[in-house]
Amino acid sequence: MLATVFFGVTLWNFLNPSATGVGDPSASPSPEPSYHQADKVPEPDPNPPELPYPATKAESVEWTKANAVYAQGVPSPTNCPLTPVKSAGVSAAELEAQLNSLTACLWTVWEPPLTSSGFRLPRPPVTVYTTELTTPCGKTLEYNAFYCPANQQVYYDLNMPERLPSAIRSKPFIVEAIMAHEFGHVVQARTGLLIAEYSLEKKSPELLGFEYRRRLELQAECFAGSWLNAIAMASKLSEADVANIKAMDLALGTDEPSPTDDHGTGKSQAYWLSEGLGSPPISNCNTFAAAADQVR
Repeated sequence: MLATVFFGVTLWNFLNPSATGVGDPSASPSPEPSYHQADKVPEPDPNPPELPYPATKAESVEWTKANAVYAQGVPSPTNCPLTPVKSAGVSAAELEAQLNSLTACLWTVWEPPLTSSGFRLPRPPVTVYTTELTTPCGKTLEYNAFYCPANQQVYYDLNMPERLPSAIRSKPFIVEAIMAHEFGHVVQARTGLLIAEYSLEKKSPELLGFEYRRRLELQAECFAGSWLNAIAMASKLSEADVANIKAMDLALGTDEPSPTDDHGTGKSQAYWLSEGLGSPPISNCNTFAAAADQVR
């Protein structure tokens, strides 16, 4: 099933405030930064152009390890002053409207580096579901969110937060962090990374195939961190918000490495999330060139 699902990462060190825009309120004010601002954000595109497909195994390796997007950086800070998504006590239609609005900010951050490296980034539609749906990537699962490359759309279960501890499920930026991971898969798909990984995974021995999938998922988590880095200042992402996101990661993550795990340990997830949070260069998220012990 060509679907990728979001799993958590474990609790790690708090962010370096100077690197992420998450600062000390008592510190002296600094000059107002120059924000990136999109001129025109497109509407969600239900009929996007086809995804790029590698022709050979050698091309798949090249696309994953030396992709053109790695030479770019996300525009940080980006002018996306978000109002945190409200998911508790809302209808599916209300949440769907919020998530489709959120993709405007995700698109604003990721469009410049993709365009600069020669790729196109349509804005994907988001469907919020409450009962089982049949998608081109298979049937939806409860308490889940995923990107479907077969139709280039994102799906989100209205009850997804019920997987989380009650103390954090309604906290600000929890839903945003989940969506940022799924949009990381959108970025991978539009740059050829996702299909190239699938090709390598299917042509490899089973355990190596799991390793390729972990590299894909850990990169999506790093891309989520890159987006959070870009919007932290404009959206006033605080250390408390970051702590809640990491508490979610801990609740969903695993503790021990397994050769048949497809998302990686909590420590690996947190390491790559921190790589994205700490710096705009996308090359920091090149999990496909990382040592095997960094993608366990």
